Amino acid sequence: MLKTSILAIGDEILIGQIVNTNSQRIAEIVTAVGCKVVKISTIGDEHTNIIKELDDLLNISDLLIITGGLGPTHDDITKQVLCDYVSDTLVENAEWMQKLIKQFEHRNIPLVPCNREQALIPSRSQLLFNRIGTAPGMLIEHKGKHIISTPGVPQETIAIMNEVALPIISEFAKNSKSEAVIYKNFRTSGVPESVLADMLAEVDLKFLDKSSMAYLPNFAGVKLRIGAYGSTYAEAEKEMERISSKVIQLVGKHIICEGEESFASVLGKLLKSSNKTLAVAESCTGGLLGGEITSVAGSSAFFLGGMLTYSNEIKIHNLGVKPETINKFGAVSRECAEEMAARVREKFRADYGISITGIAGPDGGTDEKPVGTVWIGIADSNGVTAEMKNCGNAREMVRDRTIQTAIVMLINKLRLSLNKGK
Repeated sequence: MLKTSILAIGDEILIGQIVNTNSQRIAEIVTAVGCKVVKISTIGDEHTNIIKELDDLLNISDLLIITGGLGPTHDDITKQVLCDYVSDTLVENAEWMQKLIKQFEHRNIPLVPCNREQALIPSRSQLLFNRIGTAPGMLIEHKGKHIISTPGVPQETIAIMNEVALPIISEFAKNSKSEAVIYKNFRTSGVPESVLADMLAEVDLKFLDKSSMAYLPNFAGVKLRIGAYGSTYAEAEKEMERISSKVIQLVGKHIICEGEESFASVLGKLLKSSNKTLAVAESCTGGLLGGEITSVAGSSAFFLGGMLTYSNEIKIHNLGVKPETINKFGAVSRECAEEMAARVREKFRADYGISITGIAGPDGGTDEKPVGTVWIGIADSNGVTAEMKNCGNAREMVRDRTIQTAIVMLINKLRLSLNKGK
């Protein structure tokens, strides 16, 4: 396995000013392709201490991934420290300078000297393109080991890792002559952890042999993590195929997606492929469903809009729910959810309408309708249906679980429709 260490640099991490999410995400990314993370360190912006940490980590690692310290200010010293460590000099990278010029012109911001210095990278390094920010990533080979350096901004770090560094790291791992463990995640929904484990009883220790499988539940469902072992990388890939095939055979109907893809992304692809549109009407989730759906790039192709109808008055006067429906059945009811879904679909002229109405808490629950009671409605050209869900008893849990449940409900409806059309 490719022994890998991760080093986060920045005083802001040590004093608790920011949370170090980069190390966790980097570890997850590289582990999936066969790296073995042997150490994760955090250190401040101090030259001598960073040099010592580089020595310590490269002594136990084949690959070192550094995050942080590539910005334009005086406390960003990672590039210079790396140059000193590998006995190199900083030179201007013409490709990156052109990128900076265009980026600052586009934003109508002057390109001041400290920003121009971000085009300086060690002369023997390979530039790792950063499509988001102004600091490039770098790959340096040193005494048979490899060092990857990325900016500290999480979005930039993860973009560089996934889009540029990961293919390189994958090749390093594949070319390693030692044993390998590669990982894959299946994201499931609609089945509790205990029931899922019972359905997968055949995938026992004997079946797995030296491989592994873990259950990771959260508010959206259960993530199945498979760790496939092989004496070589190629053998690990074959083992992954064997185990994955069995898992799909046993619980495929509950699998929403693989890897770290969001449920909203899966829904977006289905809506795009079927050329359908969506509108939403939300009450207790306060716009979170619309926010989750529009977090997907290109969502304007299928998402028309939504209505935040928190009060009964807005449900009636703006959305068009009948007053007698709320008076007779209440806002948290099948009847109200169905009308909300149907009305928002009509108003936006969408193919599908989703509605959410419920009690997020901590107050407002009754014996008949306790906190966590949520009705989710879906309307299409064939009519409207609604389902009641119990989404927990803590406010944020209820809201988060509700939006994921609503998305999965429409995913399942679309998949059923597509299967019928085959």
